[in-house]
Amino acid sequence: MSQLKNVAFKNLVLLSYGSITESLRTIFCILSFNAWRGIHDRTHIILYTDKPDFFKSYLPDFDIEYVLLTAEDLTGMQAGINFNHRIKVSVIDLTYKKYPEQSLIFVDSDTFFTGSPAPLLQNSGPEISYMHKREYDFNEGLELFRSYGEGEFPEAFLNYIAGRDFDIGGEKMRFNSGDYSWNSGLLGLNSAFKKYMPDVSKLTEEFYLNSKWFVSEQLAFSLVLQRTTTIKRADSFVFHYWSPKQKKFADELILNFLSEFNETSRKGKLALRILTIEWKCRIEADQLYTASSLAFSERYYKYGFRKRMHSLLKVAIASQFRILGDFVSS
Repeated sequence: MSQLKNVAFKNLVLLSYGSITESLRTIFCILSFNAWRGIHDRTHIILYTDKPDFFKSYLPDFDIEYVLLTAEDLTGMQAGINFNHRIKVSVIDLTYKKYPEQSLIFVDSDTFFTGSPAPLLQNSGPEISYMHKREYDFNEGLELFRSYGEGEFPEAFLNYIAGRDFDIGGEKMRFNSGDYSWNSGLLGLNSAFKKYMPDVSKLTEEFYLNSKWFVSEQLAFSLVLQRTTTIKRADSFVFHYWSPKQKKFADELILNFLSEFNETSRKGKLALRILTIEWKCRIEADQLYTASSLAFSERYYKYGFRKRMHSLLKVAIASQFRILGDFVSS
């Protein structure tokens, strides 16, 4: 049997609108996927965007299905709740409606591939799904957000779900504080999951209206998927730089890379694979350095020293990949 016949997650779906910075992130995400995909892979790339011509100028040789989003479309996709992450739910639902027999991978623009996406592209069946990684159960999330001074959001969410029945796929289900929130920077969804999309849409709206928690779309996917599938993590081959500081660091790297795009694009897929691993190490090193500095300022010296050593190790690894990348590109 050919590799192509085993492919289940056939649509790679991306959403990019607004700033040019957001567009450049998306371009690099697509380039990283292309670098790591197999030579026989025929995954169909679908990009929902308000500026398709901008992407075509960078990706003229890529077979991408562009879906134009107007300002009216973007407003309508928020379903009247003024929650921009509701748009993600909408484009996934639209993709299922256009390709009802095909499974899909959705990736946020602030991600890039650092390994082979083969696990996502294998025929895993309707009982398996993917999300980026498991973050916390809701008890842990409450304490975490309280430490940020934002505890009112998970508290309102927990109060809303407590003792309440939710209709999921025609069955009554309950959620509780022991359930987990998974990061939705990546979603690998079998075609069978399309029947749950109305429930995800409804939960997203209900959670946001009753808690104003900015991760409400993530909570909806997390809860439905962990009730109806076994969720597998994808952070071993996809890097998600979601924090503002990580985004600033990554944006500088991407801008410099794409400013020399015509030259660097000729260096080949291997060089780009090496680059993605180097960047992951560099961004993680910066994050660890920041954590160590904060620990030192709070006089948690042992923890700060450990984080600083970990940061230096990441820098050393990144340097080795830089040398390897320069050698491959020469």
